[in-house]
Amino acid sequence: MLPWHPAPTPDIYDEFGHLLVADTLRHFRLANPPHTLPRFFETFFVLQSPTYSSIYPIGQGLALAIGWTLFGNPWAGVLLSVAAFSGLCYWMLRGWTSPSWALAGGVLAVMEFGPLNQWANSYWGGAYTAAAGCLVFGALPRLRRYGRSRDAVLLGAGLGLNLLSRPFETLFLVIASALFLLPDWRRLQKPAMIAALAALPALGITALQNKQVTGSWTTLPYTLSQYQYGVPASFTFQSHPTPHNMLTREQELGYRMQRAFRAREIDTPGTYLRRLIYRVRYYRFYFYPTLYIALAVFLARVRAYPQVWIVVTFAIFALGSNFYPNFLPHYIAALTCLFVLVSVEGLRMLNRTAAVLLFGLCLMQFALSPIDLRVPERRIEVSRELAAIPG
Repeated sequence: MLPWHPAPTPDIYDEFGHLLVADTLRHFRLANPPHTLPRFFETFFVLQSPTYSSIYPIGQGLALAIGWTLFGNPWAGVLLSVAAFSGLCYWMLRGWTSPSWALAGGVLAVMEFGPLNQWANSYWGGAYTAAAGCLVFGALPRLRRYGRSRDAVLLGAGLGLNLLSRPFETLFLVIASALFLLPDWRRLQKPAMIAALAALPALGITALQNKQVTGSWTTLPYTLSQYQYGVPASFTFQSHPTPHNMLTREQELGYRMQRAFRAREIDTPGTYLRRLIYRVRYYRFYFYPTLYIALAVFLARVRAYPQVWIVVTFAIFALGSNFYPNFLPHYIAALTCLFVLVSVEGLRMLNRTAAVLLFGLCLMQFALSPIDLRVPERRIEVSRELAAIPG
């Protein structure tokens, strides 16, 4: 498809932030020396002092850096992440359901989140975090069933990889994992310790990045950006951050936009609940419309503890991420394989004819869907004009 849909051009400033992380890692650094004239290089979500660095954790940037180094193009890192997620989603489903239904779920993962999806056609992440979620949710049933050390290591690795991408949501993953293992907690104390040890390197990398970028082991680049520029927006239970740097006109507009995400200075139960209800529409990202039937069937037949746990996990992420004043689907990308599992289980609960019909409709939608691709025409045109100017 590349002759008709070439590698995507980055457009959103989040994408440039992750690309800056990738370029920094490619030079075997976690931070860059500050510019001698930093005020001419001010931009969104990039620190100029004490180092010239992106505010983002290294997870997505690491994936981009690997693709960039191996194939000469950061988009290769995006495709590697999507491929890793697709394969790991099948492996995750094998821990929950039969081989045939796991294969069906793997195909659904490719159709819904593969080459046509927004995650595969941008640089701001999703598939990397989704792959980390597969490791977590694939290791949990195996760990509870067999108690093996290797599954504990995979659980810890998944938690660690997610920490390098979405630190706040990793807290929800830890809570969900603990709830899943709770019925057998006496037998699983040793594997839980192994999982914790496997996740420790990610904590060390995070602390080292903090030290290199901000000068403090415990100060996140994200937090320093809030202090210096007032962005990104704080949690809704916190006051609006106040910029301590002089902002450019564009940064001032960005700061006002971030403040406008919140209806009030501090959340009330009413504003929190309205935002929670409004955000239900965003979950359409994770389901083809025909799979709404499978979702409804699954929810109607929730009985066993693992099924109840899945619903509780969705609730934990929905309630926790609702403290963000803004929301995008990749914020909870770790749950992607669970959404696929729910689709598969809902189809399995239907009779064979209905399941085959719904799956066939998913195939048709995939075959007829356009690529979810943003084309920043103005940016591309400016780049062409600049490239044509000598010197």
